[in-house]
Amino acid sequence: NNSASESERGYSQMIFSGIEVHDVREDFPYVAGREYEERKLSNISTVVFHHSVTGTPSGHAATMRTLQSIHEWHTAGKTDVGPHNWPAIGYHFAIDGRGEIYYLNNINLITYHARNANVWGIGVVWLGSYLDEAPTKVMQNAAGRLYSALCSHLNNRLQVLGHYQVTSATACPGPHWAKTRDYIWNWTPEYVISQQGAENWEKQAFRLIFVGASNVSMQEGSTADDAHDAEEILRHMDRIKERHNLGGDT
Repeated sequence: NNSASESERGYSQMIFSGIEVHDVREDFPYVAGREYEERKLSNISTVVFHHSVTGTPSGHAATMRTLQSIHEWHTAGKTDVGPHNWPAIGYHFAIDGRGEIYYLNNINLITYHARNANVWGIGVVWLGSYLDEAPTKVMQNAAGRLYSALCSHLNNRLQVLGHYQVTSATACPGPHWAKTRDYIWNWTPEYVISQQGAENWEKQAFRLIFVGASNVSMQEGSTADDAHDAEEILRHMDRIKERHNLGGDT
């Protein structure tokens, strides 16, 4: 479930290997009769970044209003891309204009934030629109700290992907993602790299993503768009495999 223990509650609570987050999980409860499924933490291989295409809030009250608006959009009503009707807000974390990190959903929950990546991905959203410029360095630094802490918490060097890399029908999180992604990637804790070795973590992440995409078309409720996106992922994985010499069976 999405409840937090007493020791985990409270703003700026120190969790996830020493970073400060605003723990607001209980502020965005499930819609009655709906809930997200749970997963093993060992199934998580990737952090998927998004932007909210909203204004960029720069204070706690404004951030909470923006998150509440997103929560309402995700849980009810039809949009220009179809009905959501999700159990709760779809992201695990949000980062506002001050670089403050908000903890929205337990990371063991399979929330809905990126088609084909939900099962193995953690969803992080920058609050704001970054079609014309990249998130500020303050926001990028917050993303790096969060990514580093998640790698430490899960004892795994997680892949870093933008929403458009796992769902073809979007430009999210914007055209500046490639450089931003490299910046976040460089926050990987050294001991995680040395413990696993570059070859081992690449093969593990590749295998998890490949298997997830391969099975998409067989999942109940999958559509033609799902299958198309899965094929896009598999082509992307082939390019990664060739670039990093990840030969052998996947």
